[in-house]
Amino acid sequence: MDGCVVLDRTLNVLGFGAKLQPGAPESNIKYVNPFTLAEDSELEARVGRLGTRHSSAFKFCRANPDALVIVVSQDGDVRIFIRNGSELAVVEATAFQPEMRGHLDHT
Repeated sequence: MDGCVVLDRTLNVLGFGAKLQPGAPESNIKYVNPFTLAEDSELEARVGRLGTRHSSAFKFCRANPDALVIVVSQDGDVRIFIRNGSELAVVEATAFQPEMRGHLDHT
């Protein structure tokens, strides 16, 4: 199924298979490194090379203060888009290595 799962702050499901409609982007957004909070002027260009799913998440966060979007790619990469007030950051997580997967199984 394409689309996203939309949750509220208490993790109630508001939508499933939804398409993000970002709204008008705010112009005073500062792109920052999530760990140092230093300005990251290349963030928008990097996200633009990642595809539609990531671009939609980025645009949604630009238009919605306090948004958090988690993007899971088919190749296993996970990125978390976080907007906190006027700052927007992306946390990039690499795919789990096969030897790590066994440690995460609870079956």
